[in-house]
Amino acid sequence: MPLPWEEFQPQKSERLPWQDYQATTVDPATNQPPGVPAFAPPGVEGYDPQTGEVQQYGQGDSAAMGAADATTFGWGDELASYVGSGLYGVPREQVLREMRGNASQAQSENPGSYLAGQVGGGLAQALATLGGGAASAVARGGGTLGKVALGSAVDGALYGGAYGSGSADDSGRLQGGVRGGLTGLAIGGAAPLVAAGVGKAARKVISPFAGSPEREAAVRALAQEGVPVTAGQRTGSNALRYAESEIGGSKAATAMETQAERFTEAVMRKAGASGRATPDNLAALKGNMGQAFEDIAARNTLVADRQLGQDLGKTLNRYSKLLETQQKPIIDNLASDIVTRLKATGGKLSGTEYQTIRSDLTSAASSTTNQTLASAMRGLRNALDDAMDRSINPADAGAWKVLRKQYGNMKVLQRASVGGGADSGLGLISPAQLRTAAATGNREGFATGASDFTDLAKAGQAVMTPLPNSGTASRLSARSLGAMAPTILGAGYGGASGGDLQSALAGAAAGYGLQKGAGMALMNPAVQRYLGNQAATGPANRVSEALLAAILRDGGIQALLGSR
Repeated sequence: MPLPWEEFQPQKSERLPWQDYQATTVDPATNQPPGVPAFAPPGVEGYDPQTGEVQQYGQGDSAAMGAADATTFGWGDELASYVGSGLYGVPREQVLREMRGNASQAQSENPGSYLAGQVGGGLAQALATLGGGAASAVARGGGTLGKVALGSAVDGALYGGAYGSGSADDSGRLQGGVRGGLTGLAIGGAAPLVAAGVGKAARKVISPFAGSPEREAAVRALAQEGVPVTAGQRTGSNALRYAESEIGGSKAATAMETQAERFTEAVMRKAGASGRATPDNLAALKGNMGQAFEDIAARNTLVADRQLGQDLGKTLNRYSKLLETQQKPIIDNLASDIVTRLKATGGKLSGTEYQTIRSDLTSAASSTTNQTLASAMRGLRNALDDAMDRSINPADAGAWKVLRKQYGNMKVLQRASVGGGADSGLGLISPAQLRTAAATGNREGFATGASDFTDLAKAGQAVMTPLPNSGTASRLSARSLGAMAPTILGAGYGGASGGDLQSALAGAAAGYGLQKGAGMALMNPAVQRYLGNQAATGPANRVSEALLAAILRDGGIQALLGSR
């Protein structure tokens, strides 16, 4: 009979439970059973909890290797293998295989970073060379966009071909170069077109309304005289000017009134006055100027010289051929009277006597309707004025010259102030009135810029001339969108949401308030500066566009070829 514990002994054919587990082998590469990822504790750089693996290359390392690959057109490993072989005595082929293996591992571990480095390397090349190449040369030479695109296509083909060939294996150099060249050709040809479109869009965003160089010159002339302009006036955009007029409200009206006052003040300053051209101001100006002439003349004496005799003789000879028979004695007598007075005083006229003769000639010229006779009288007066200019003492010469110029401007100012219209009645002078007055009797001087008012009048008329008050599509559109549409939409929305008259009225009021708010926003100084700025107008800069195209081209080639 067996002992009790012997009943628990296994039979020879039976196996113990632990004997069913075979010993597990260990993978020496991971120090783990086969199929189990290598273990690394959390926190170790490069550790991936999903796979349990530790990456050999970080994102920065991969990006740096991608950049090195791009900046050497894919030939970096080839060149470096010669250096490594020479330094360490290892066969070049072995060094090259290791370097390519490292690059492949860096790319596989961080594909995004590696590609970013490649693209960044391409961009860096374009910036470092300032877009140098055929495209840049054509742009600097003033070539058209089409010629720049052709040059960029050539640059892209060379760049892409070099990179495609350098990135391929030894057996695939030709195919890689062809593929890269075609890719670069396509991207290079398109890049300038894209750059031009981007540049145009950017200029439009910066300066939404582009004016002409001539208008900008007129705006600068007004600014120098202290005359402000609106964004619509500066740019010449009729749509913007109508919008300012129709929805600008009281702010737009105030701006126009201020502009008219500043323009009038600029005109008045040229005659030595200020304020509006009201009868009181003009009368005071005339009195002050007359007194100033008398004060200076009283301290000086006109001394007749040979030039005075020649000037008087030229006037008589010229107008004796133009005047009618009955008018010639008038001029002859006036000239004889001047000569007689000079002989009686030993060739000198006191300042007071000079002023009297001059005033008589000016009044006579103004009173006659015969323009030829008036011009002859002014010719005698001008001869005396020139003689007085030569006789004035140095201490008074500067003030006398300014006074004479201001006197001539005062006569223009007086003619401009008698124009019709409500503004003229308020003492305001419009550019059109100023231009007519300044050109009267001095067309040649006004046309050639000899008049003090030429630039101011032409700039004012070019920029400040009002648009038609009614009947234009632009004005009707601005009026309906700016004034009627918000009110109608507000009334409709209020009626639909409330269903009664009170809701409709409330909606209409809200729409009206929206229109007022839009007008205030449009005339806000900051908005006006933005709408009127000309910082990004003018023709496209082909050189800058060529640089942008090179950046797009080199980065685009790397993005396509580097991701393959």
